[in-house]
Amino acid sequence: MSTRSIALALALSAAPLTSVAQTTPASQSAAELAARDPGGAVTAALGSTRALVRRGGAVTAPARGRSTQWVLARLQLAARPPRVAPDAPPKCYVLLAVASAVTNVAATIRADGAAVEQSIGISAASASGVRSTRFCVGAGTMRIEATARSTSATGWAAALIEAPPEPASAQRDPQLGQGARERLALALAANRGDGASGNGANAARASARIELGGSELDFVGRQLREAYASVQGARAVTEASRAVMQTSQEREVRAALEEGRCYEAAAFAVPSVSDVDVSWIDPSGVRAAQDRGHQPSERVRVCPRFSGTFRATLRMFSGSGATVLQVIEVPSS
Repeated sequence: MSTRSIALALALSAAPLTSVAQTTPASQSAAELAARDPGGAVTAALGSTRALVRRGGAVTAPARGRSTQWVLARLQLAARPPRVAPDAPPKCYVLLAVASAVTNVAATIRADGAAVEQSIGISAASASGVRSTRFCVGAGTMRIEATARSTSATGWAAALIEAPPEPASAQRDPQLGQGARERLALALAANRGDGASGNGANAARASARIELGGSELDFVGRQLREAYASVQGARAVTEASRAVMQTSQEREVRAALEEGRCYEAAAFAVPSVSDVDVSWIDPSGVRAAQDRGHQPSERVRVCPRFSGTFRATLRMFSGSGATVLQVIEVPSS
């Protein structure tokens, strides 16, 4: 073969490689790293953040038609139930996890055995790299465990880190990130005595818009926000109260309701919950309204005939898992 023919052949063979390199999406680099080296991908995702728990390894292929389950991360927070104030805020964490398998690998996060988040896809191919999942648990939680399930052999890596009380994205979003600043404005107005006058109270209320579903980006918060996205004029009256609940457990949220307005006690839970009971108790202790369904989410309305402090109660009738309870003012018509 002549020198010219050899050069032409080399040029033709190189052309397809050049074309592929030009059309490969940049996002695939993260997926390729995760598929090749899950541990290295998690290290890159962590950066300088300290991991509370970090694990990695590989699982073999299970028998046909079966799946393998293993522990991604386990964090023991307390040996016995701690004493926690009723209004103690939840604790939030982030799970970083990835599996090299091409087939779906699903992860589940549990707090004291109750599912907080589930069906989290952590396959490198589907997540385009390391999957980051933010979740919150009650202040009294004793143990957090994340598990994964796969129907094929896979390498994997995971890390659990603490999350800030409010995600950075909420601080950047004017629709979601005003909560802390607005609550501070309300507190300052109250300290100045503005609340003693009608105009001051109305101004404080207007400036202190509480976030629907809270600032957490978890499953129950998303469900609540989506439920009220189309309700014109819906306004949160109380902070979103989160807790991981077991069957027969109860809790309540108190709210000052005004005559001539309408409110809903909104309760949402993760899929491991099949039925919650929601009701309103008036200032005299009489049940003013209650749900009549058998659902993992309920919205119970009350339009009080007199102003006062009402109680929105939530009882876990069947199942267990993460819940959110919030009082929402809604249009009367």
